[in-house]
This record gives sequence, structure tokens and C-alpha cells, in this order.
Amino acid sequence: LPPTVSTDLAKECGAELSMFERLVWAGNVPILLETQYRMHPAISAFPRCNFYNGQLCDGIDGSIRPAPDGFPWPNPCMPVC
Repeated sequence: LPPTVSTDLAKECGAELSMFERLVWAGNVPILLETQYRMHPAISAFPRCNFYNGQLCDGIDGSIRPAPDGFPWPNPCMPVC
């Protein structure tokens, strides 16, 4: 989501741009993330396919991110609800 800016002065000063956009506008070249470690592979499957065109890899195996106890997961191997 973009920043929420409510004043014209803030808009004129560039506050409508995200920090990432500001860095790119300043001449920094973006680098594509190659490996992600935070999400369970079942959750990262959608962004990997739809936003990264398969260029993003999971740095962890699903077994490292087991389903939390205390919830009756329909499929414990895919802890997404």
C-alpha cells in the first residue's frame, strides 16, 4: 500500500512516495530478492508464482515451519487458513 498523505504540502514534498520509490528515484538500482526465509512454503507459493515469476526460492523446508499446536488444522502439512 502506498503512504497515506492528507496535506498538499506533504504531497509536494514527495511524501506520497514509499521509501523504496524514493531510493529508486535517487538512482539506487533495485535488487531482486532471490531467497525468502520468513514464510512457510505453502504461504510463499502464491507470491513466488504471481509476483516473482518463479524467480524467488524458499530458503527453508516446510518441516522447519510446523503448524502451531492448539488449532485443528485441516491439513497440518499446509498450515494456512
